[in-house]
Amino acid sequence: MSHAQRKKGGNEPWRNKERHYCSVCNAWMASDRQSILLHENGKKHREAVEFDLKRRREEKSKKEKDKKNLNSLFAKINGA
Repeated sequence: MSHAQRKKGGNEPWRNKERHYCSVCNAWMASDRQSILLHENGKKHREAVEFDLKRRREEKSKKEKDKKNLNSLFAKINGA
């Protein structure tokens, strides 16, 4: 067996070094299905997803409000 095969785990599939990254929680975990499902069904992840969705909704409504205010300001300027 070569040095490269020993370093990567060789032909041993149960020693998979790949990891799964959850961008919502900024967390790394094993890439197997059970670990991912356990994480995604966990309280911390669900709370982080809800917080992220709430933040995105607030940002979107703020952008829409700012755009509406800007358009009304332009209308006042052009109408004057």
